[in-house]
Amino acid sequence: MIGMHTLAYNEKFDTFQIIGNMANRHGLIAGATGTGKTVTLRKMVEVFSSQGIPVFLADVKGDLSGLVKAGTAEGKIGSRLDELGLNAEYFSGFPVRFWDVYGQTGIPVRVSMEQMGVLLLARLMNLNDAQEGVLNLVFRVAQDKNWRLIDIADLRSMLNYVSQNRHQYQTIYGNVSTSTIGAIQRQLLQLESEQAEKFFGLPKLDLHDWLQQRKQQGIINILNADKLIYSPRLYSAFMLWFLEELFRMMPEKGDGGLPEFVMFFDEAHLMFDDGHPALMRKIEQMVRLIRSKGVGIYFITQSPADIPESVLGQLNNRVQHALRAYTPREQKAVRTAAETFRPNPHLNAVQAISELAVGEALVSFLDKDGIPGMVQRTWIMPPRSRLLPLNDTELQEYVQADPLYIRYRDSEKVFSAYDEIELLAQQQIDEDNHDVTIGNTDFITHITVTPTISLKSVECQHLTKGQNALIPLNGSARLLVRLGWQAPANTVLDISVFMLDKQKKVISDNHMIFYNQTASPCGSVILHPDGRRQSDINLSAVPESVHTLLFAVTADTAGTTNHVEFGAVNHAFISIYDEQGINELMRFDLPDDVHQETAMIFGEIYRYQNDWKFRAVAQGYAGGLDSLCKQYGLLVS
Repeated sequence: MIGMHTLAYNEKFDTFQIIGNMANRHGLIAGATGTGKTVTLRKMVEVFSSQGIPVFLADVKGDLSGLVKAGTAEGKIGSRLDELGLNAEYFSGFPVRFWDVYGQTGIPVRVSMEQMGVLLLARLMNLNDAQEGVLNLVFRVAQDKNWRLIDIADLRSMLNYVSQNRHQYQTIYGNVSTSTIGAIQRQLLQLESEQAEKFFGLPKLDLHDWLQQRKQQGIINILNADKLIYSPRLYSAFMLWFLEELFRMMPEKGDGGLPEFVMFFDEAHLMFDDGHPALMRKIEQMVRLIRSKGVGIYFITQSPADIPESVLGQLNNRVQHALRAYTPREQKAVRTAAETFRPNPHLNAVQAISELAVGEALVSFLDKDGIPGMVQRTWIMPPRSRLLPLNDTELQEYVQADPLYIRYRDSEKVFSAYDEIELLAQQQIDEDNHDVTIGNTDFITHITVTPTISLKSVECQHLTKGQNALIPLNGSARLLVRLGWQAPANTVLDISVFMLDKQKKVISDNHMIFYNQTASPCGSVILHPDGRRQSDINLSAVPESVHTLLFAVTADTAGTTNHVEFGAVNHAFISIYDEQGINELMRFDLPDDVHQETAMIFGEIYRYQNDWKFRAVAQGYAGGLDSLCKQYGLLVS
């Protein structure tokens, strides 16, 4: 009997569908252009979603957005419904979430360089073995230094850094050729010409957001790939990263029951085009093992011959649309496609593949015992959703109304390899000139510091963002560090002081000073309780293991109704005063160029030879206090 989960039917109205607990045995949709593959994809997606299974698919033609709307009984679909004895209640829209690597027609999708990994990046940039080896070296140097590789700027800075310091690293990691570095840099330029810089960054896509239901239907995650498909390496690299990340994330489930997730890879041949042996082995292994994690994978391509035999043999639920065969090579492809099915003595599969009409297909699905069914000639069921895609206005309204849009809309900046290398360069200039300029962001509050040297009589130095200078000390004295700002009424902003080692990590949980822990164990940092706006810091008592005192201000984001972002904060500054708080020695007025940041590093005091220096920072973070804790090595409960 024809029902909502029926995928196909034959001339006798026998019905065919993928059995739920066999959907994780993977599948294939094949056929020439214009034979109905996209409609079959749409119908499969509708069935899985209606069973409560979340789905991912790439929309390479831009014609699947109509899944959100119910279809109508018009034209051929209306006559098909009459033939099948179905009425208008058959039609339905489905829960859809749109994604876009470029952030134009969907929620932005971002991945960091370090998460993509060397193997996929080497494929993405079309590197040879020698270039991939150098790229692996660069990643190893960054890992050993605990420097984060987030975006293209980070990787470019790391390549320059390794090139300039190659003699230092050759004895540890192996030979580094400047010509090889240059070749990789040129490939980075090519990536930028394809706007790949929008893909690499933070916040990273959380695949748990793709495993959701809405009103007992699985959410259909559509990657709008009509533009991405023109960058085939970026498209395939994303698909492979997605498969690898999902494989790593999903727990073992075993066979039985409905899948946890089903994914469709259109233009699947792009994933296998370069034939890199290590990559092919990895894909084969993931396809073989991921089914036990409750994940089904369905490849969509023109011919089964586009898929390597080691993968094709694992695709058990198959739909084959027409293939046109005019040349010996095309005729061979038809025979190959026919041979992938379990034979049916009443059907000549080779002949049928060349005769199939649009919307007609050969199908073979696993039975309840996991045995492939004999090949059958069928008609694919009409979709329940609207074939006409959303117009641009409808699509934008739908995307911006999604609750996840705000979370992923804006890119997030963290202190990464680019910043580390810039900092090293500034410090080197510092050593030469005793005065330097660096780049950074905005911050706010009041804090006090005490060195064991007396203060010289000097005029107040006004620093700009990134600039640093020696703190004028001469004998025993206390410094008062004050942070200030103007913010909306009832706003809660808190000061924190992070006591960092040379690797920019907090030396222990007790060395993060904030409103719940107002003094360091050694007493060298003490926050004042009066409005949380200043602190005493005794530099002579700062442990030798502490290299930097970092001053930050964070907004209270823990469910407060007075949540504020630094875009609403004005006239922020950080000042260093003498012991009495009378003479202002140094001052940094933060620029008003921030927006959605909820944490801000105002400045830092750090060791320089036998002295202490102050640097004006103004670096913002979107993740509040949690993001700072993670950045500087503290576990957040």
